[in-house]
Amino acid sequence: WIVQNFATDVRDVAVQAVLPSGVEWVGLVGGVPEDSSLTYDELSRSVVWELGNVSATKGVLSAPLEVIFQIVGVPESSHVGLFQPLLDVTRLTGSDVFTGVSLSASHPALTTSLTDDPTVGVAGGIVQ
Repeated sequence: WIVQNFATDVRDVAVQAVLPSGVEWVGLVGGVPEDSSLTYDELSRSVVWELGNVSATKGVLSAPLEVIFQIVGVPESSHVGLFQPLLDVTRLTGSDVFTGVSLSASHPALTTSLTDDPTVGVAGGIVQ
């Protein structure tokens, strides 16, 4: 996950997603910025990145915040001919420091189509 902040200071920032069926947490984590934490809850299958405060223009005038974690997907027979789900919808929440308004954003579920990864190719992520 990569977090950028274009406008105002934000507090209590958290990013969360659930691992779908057929995907397991490996536990290898990298790049967790200081003053943040990445956790996995086995019961809810939820990955949560708690960032705390994110300064205005973070990732615009300076490097973005980034965390890396590893999962493993074991395709089910129902995935044959399709892209396998890897992460359910990712949600980011926080509060605007100046106005106090609650903020939220989301990113669609991630599958093995991996359109941002040039090493996968157009149909490379389809389960055979």
